[in-house]
Formats: sequence, C-alpha cells, structure tokens
Amino acid sequence: MTSNQLKKSEENVSCVTQIIKQTWAKDKPWLVVGTGASLERWDASMMLDYNVWTINGALEKTRYADIAAFHDPVIYNEPQKYINGKYKARFILTRTCNQKIYDNTIFVQFKIDPNIGHYTFRTFNSSSFAFELLMNRFDQVYTLGIDGGRALYQGLTEHYIQAEQGTDFNAHNAHMHELQQRTKCQLIRL
Repeated sequence: MTSNQLKKSEENVSCVTQIIKQTWAKDKPWLVVGTGASLERWDASMMLDYNVWTINGALEKTRYADIAAFHDPVIYNEPQKYINGKYKARFILTRTCNQKIYDNTIFVQFKIDPNIGHYTFRTFNSSSFAFELLMNRFDQVYTLGIDGGRALYQGLTEHYIQAEQGTDFNAHNAHMHELQQRTKCQLIRL
C-alpha cells in the first residue's frame, strides 16, 4: 500500500485532525454515540442538532455518522456482520493496521499500530480516542450509549453482542475524569 492510497478520500482529507478543522465540523456540537444501553434513546432528529461520531456497532442504530469509527479490523473488514442494512458515513476511521477498503477511509495511528507517518495518538480504543480528540478541541461534547459497565444496547446485531459480551467499558474510558479536568471540556450525557 502506498502513501498516495492512504491520503486519498472523498473530501481530500488525509488525517483525522484535518476533519475536525473543517467548517462543517465546527457548526454543531459533537455527539459521541457508543453501544451502551442508553443508545435506545437515539432519535434520527439528533442528526440535525449534532455532528455524530459513532463507535463501532452504534451505526446499527443511527444509520448515519459524520465519523464512523471502525477501529477494530474485524468490523472495518466486514461491517455487514456487525451492522445490518444500509448506512451512511461521511468518513470511516480505522487504524493503520488495516488495509484501505473504502474511499472515505481516514487512517488513525494508535501507539500500538504500524507507523505510517501520521500523528500517533496515546490510546488503545475507539471511545477514548474520540474523547481525546474532541475534548482537546471543543468546550462541550455530548454522549449517548457511553454508559460504562458491561451493558449493551440490545438492538445491536447478535454477532456484535456476542463479540462484545463481557467487555468492561469502564476500563475503556478510565481516563475520562482526568481528561475532563485537563481540558475543562464539559461532557454531557443525553
């Protein structure tokens, strides 16, 4: 895979930090949507009020995301196993350990991933990456389906629920309190 392939996307953006500098990304507050039980409260009208950043299988419920984070290779390579039917995403984020499949893919480089010259983020999972990026740049970030614990929204595909069973989402976001104090960003649960 050449670097030219990595840097090409529908909106000519090569790095996630360029996405959130675009005008549309600043016009509305950000809503990070996870797969926790509160995802049940999702309403399609939320797309009008927020820029939507989904984490993995949350796209099953929202059907749209400005940013769909498919960081895990199994989800990026075969989303149809984790998300039934059609969906739209302005950008799909995935890690540099994956091969580019979709034109609107933007690669994210975590410290555990192959170095392809992007900024290396100090994180290991999708939700902490989203919060690290957004909370360092915006005064408020909204959440839905970011509940902590082990409960999942039961409207997800059976394949996704089985794959995530037993995941401790408190561990995924253990640094949230420190991040809020450091950034002074207001985290608002819907």
